[in-house]
Amino acid sequence: MLVYNWYFDEYIPQKTKEQTVEISVLYENNSILKGTGFVINGNEIVTNQHVVRNNPKKIEVNFFNSGRYEATIKTYDINRDLAIIQTKTPISDNFSSILCSNYYSYNEEFYTIGHPLGITFLYTKMYISSFQKQGDPIKNTVNSNILPGNSGGAMFDSYGRVRGVISETGYNDGEYIGYGFNITSKELCGFLKENNIKYDEIYSMKQLYNQVKYKISQFLKVVEQS
Repeated sequence: MLVYNWYFDEYIPQKTKEQTVEISVLYENNSILKGTGFVINGNEIVTNQHVVRNNPKKIEVNFFNSGRYEATIKTYDINRDLAIIQTKTPISDNFSSILCSNYYSYNEEFYTIGHPLGITFLYTKMYISSFQKQGDPIKNTVNSNILPGNSGGAMFDSYGRVRGVISETGYNDGEYIGYGFNITSKELCGFLKENNIKYDEIYSMKQLYNQVKYKISQFLKVVEQS
């Protein structure tokens, strides 16, 4: 299903909006931190580790069309700035599909759905402006209006596939700097595999070609030995 989005004046898959959640994190001093996440299976959600850090008192996720639910931290990786939170029971059957790759193009268009500055489920368009953040090989620089509240959201491509995770906003010491950073989908898949988290992986044509090429080479070796 496609819906018209006035913010970009173009059509965007509705399913990615339904895969996105707003995260509210409550601490003992009653302060609240807002972030974003996306569903990868029935009750597990990817977000940034820094969104749910420091032993929160309560975590609540708000689905676009399914209401609010309490969640708990399942696992996290400080170095990658990734975390998995989970609800007690499966909530959604609309899961994000991940293309596990480090391949990006400068002219390729991406978008994220987040909750910046109190605005919920807002679309933001972006492009890759640098294939590697200086001093941090697992992140790319994105040229976009990434704001507090976008952290933990998926970076979707035009097919609705997850190609990264928004990690750092375009603010430095309170001043907007015009760009942000995303964690590559390859790092995300590595994190999920290491923690035995179920997710839907989609392969690129290059990956499929390499797999077929490898299987053919193995078959030819068997034929030669027979």
